[in-house]
Amino acid sequence: MASLAYRLDLALVRGHWMTKTALTAATGAARRILASHHQAAPASGGLTERELSVAADRWAAWMPFALATLAEQGAVRFQNGRHTLPGHRAKVPSEVVRAFAEVAPLLDSTRPPSLGDIAKRLKRPLAVLNADLKAPAAFGLAVRVSANRYFLPARLGELADIAIDLAAKAPFTARAFRDAAGVGRNIAIEVLEHFDGNGFTRRQGDTRQVVGERARLV
Repeated sequence: MASLAYRLDLALVRGHWMTKTALTAATGAARRILASHHQAAPASGGLTERELSVAADRWAAWMPFALATLAEQGAVRFQNGRHTLPGHRAKVPSEVVRAFAEVAPLLDSTRPPSLGDIAKRLKRPLAVLNADLKAPAAFGLAVRVSANRYFLPARLGELADIAIDLAAKAPFTARAFRDAAGVGRNIAIEVLEHFDGNGFTRRQGDTRQVVGERARLV
């Protein structure tokens, strides 16, 4: 198959064979779209795969493969569900930093409280707190792992490192992760499902393996 792929000028991406010409065109389109977006919206945290696909028009169907290729090459960063060019750093508005300052200390743990508990502590309506945290998450100051919990990126990274250490020995269970991380069952399940959803881990029965890059999470 390798010799045939060479003769036909094909590339294998995510288990699919495709022409290198089309893949090169799609990756080029992704780069141009991101560069244009960064210039037009320097405060933006990047674009989602869907947003890139819509903007890519004729190359929309190729975009998942183009982004996977660019990520492997280090030509695109993926964080909090959004893609950026490596050199881009979103400028966080001062009002977002100020609004997040009261919440950040409560999230500075591998066992952050739920949104409901934070709302009670800060005496804010839950709906207001939910709305207030959307901007910090968009700028990468926090990561939403479930409907009712956020993490600071550094703390979530610590849990990712624990998963990596466990997986280096053998596929691990949710219980093993919970015990190694020293967190409760609810947090362990929420974090692991977030890992699964972002392609960092893959569940097989009752165990998980690390299959993706840590950079996809934080």
